[in-house]
Amino acid sequence: MERAWFRASRWSALISRNNLATAYYTVRDLGRAIPLYETTLTQYEQVLGDTHPDTLISRNNLANALKAVAAVQQPDAATPETTPDHQPSSDIPEQPV
Repeated sequence: MERAWFRASRWSALISRNNLATAYYTVRDLGRAIPLYETTLTQYEQVLGDTHPDTLISRNNLANALKAVAAVQQPDAATPETTPDHQPSSDIPEQPV
């Protein structure tokens, strides 16, 4: 009975850690989110294995956080659609206002 409680407690701790990392990610505190995602992913891999759906979700969460860091570090990678002065091309001439 105590062993089942320990497993449930460990499972709850993993979920809580992932939720905390997600909260940090949501407010763009990536310096706190990424280490938590890394730790959580490592423990999911140890407990559940590499192909368990929760492990895959955790891996995806970490990838999204790392992608967000890369986007912040390379702001010049903007596409024409994301630049403020972009005007969509149109065959229709502009109408005077």
